[in-house]
Amino acid sequence: MSVFKIPESLLDEIHSIFSKFWWGSTDTRRRIHWRSWKDLCLPKVFSGMGFRNLKTFNDALLAKQCWRLLKEEDSLLHKVFKAKYFPKCSFLEAYRGANASYTWRSLWGAKSLLREGLQWRIGNGRKMMVWDDKWLQTQGVITRPFSGVEFNPDLMGPCTY
Repeated sequence: MSVFKIPESLLDEIHSIFSKFWWGSTDTRRRIHWRSWKDLCLPKVFSGMGFRNLKTFNDALLAKQCWRLLKEEDSLLHKVFKAKYFPKCSFLEAYRGANASYTWRSLWGAKSLLREGLQWRIGNGRKMMVWDDKWLQTQGVITRPFSGVEFNPDLMGPCTY
């Protein structure tokens, strides 16, 4: 589940098997499902059973692999995918491509989930491109700080606010 996007039809079938097992249904005898599967997946604190929703779990595992591709540049996985799918850019800027493997398509599809949770930290400022990076977007106009001022990361002091 951490490297392949499982088809939703298969996940629905697995959920159905879980549900039948939980309620004691068989092929010949159906039992009443007193609560929906969505309610059973809620944590116990919220009156659920704490069952895992396999679709969101699959998405989370794929996003975790995307994070590894982004941060662990010395890993074999990163080196192989970088050489094949994004040799001249970073993972976040990579395109899916026409003849991509199922693993790459799965990871590329989870990239949007990863982007939702990413935050950018400036750190020491050495990798920051003040004049090229997008800062704030307000009504279609991208504003950049320090207009007309030259940026030198060596002169930056610690943040005091």
